[in-house]
Amino acid sequence: MPWPALAVLSGVSVPAVHALLFGRRGRALTRLEPRVAARLLSVGTAELRGLRRAWVAAEPTAVRLRQLLAGGLDPLRVARWCDLTPTQLADLVDGDAPACSQLTETLVLAADRLRVAAPQPGRLAA
Repeated sequence: MPWPALAVLSGVSVPAVHALLFGRRGRALTRLEPRVAARLLSVGTAELRGLRRAWVAAEPTAVRLRQLLAGGLDPLRVARWCDLTPTQLADLVDGDAPACSQLTETLVLAADRLRVAAPQPGRLAA
């Protein structure tokens, strides 16, 4: 399961989970706040797996994707981040997909949160 989905479901910021996994400025984190650990551990595997099976209306996700792309993010990078093929991304953005998985919705939300937290045109971490 993609780590950004865990961040969104646990309520821990996407940049915080990214730093936990990949370090910050080349340095590994040496401590984790108990509050953050508890939030991450509160998400069960069934909840994470359920994201792939649950379907939601695509329009809110499509709107967010259009905003991300209008902000200068590379479509191929967004597709990779959201675990989509370029065709699936295009179908969502163009409004041709009536529904998407809850995982896709969650990953698009994570991309948006990461972009807002650390705005860098054309970039999404990992």
